Amino acid sequence: VPPLRELVTVVCTPSVPTEHVEFSQEDLVTFFTTLKFENHEQDEEDSGITRMDEHLLEFTSLRELSLAGNAISRVENLPPNLVHLNMSTNNLSELRSLGPVGAQLHHICLGYNQLTDATTDLEQPFPALVSLDLSHNRYTDLPALLDKLSKLQKLKQLYLDGNPFCLRRQYRASVISALPNLTMLDWE
Repeated sequence: VPPLRELVTVVCTPSVPTEHVEFSQEDLVTFFTTLKFENHEQDEEDSGITRMDEHLLEFTSLRELSLAGNAISRVENLPPNLVHLNMSTNNLSELRSLGPVGAQLHHICLGYNQLTDATTDLEQPFPALVSLDLSHNRYTDLPALLDKLSKLQKLKQLYLDGNPFCLRRQYRASVISALPNLTMLDWE
């Protein structure tokens, strides 16, 4: 995450120059409810953000965080009131417990990473989770994943396309049978 001074350029416009904006660090961290630091560059030399530092914890009003398209390898330091997390297209190879933030998340997007059956902790409670995107990862054990996902009582939207088990015959039927409350599976 960029230093707070750099965030001012996101808030300021040409008609409101940076030097005319007075703010405190507390003003900034309580002002934002949505932050998007998405890297859309395909440049090998500019991989974007590589880690989530402890300053993210200061954004107490933050409800939505998108760090898509960066080079982050570990999910950490999540702001306390987050409900929407987009970590797609990063370098995530494991997902460990999200701590207390996991209990309030409504949407988690982890597509286009390198997550596997063995490196993903879905055992922690996600009582509010409505939408989960695990597409284009390296999941191979569909029955084990479905067993974990069946504990997510509010889950309505699930994206698993692009994983090796999607090539199995009866993939869709297996998911729909195991998770009958889904309203959307793989964009359909």
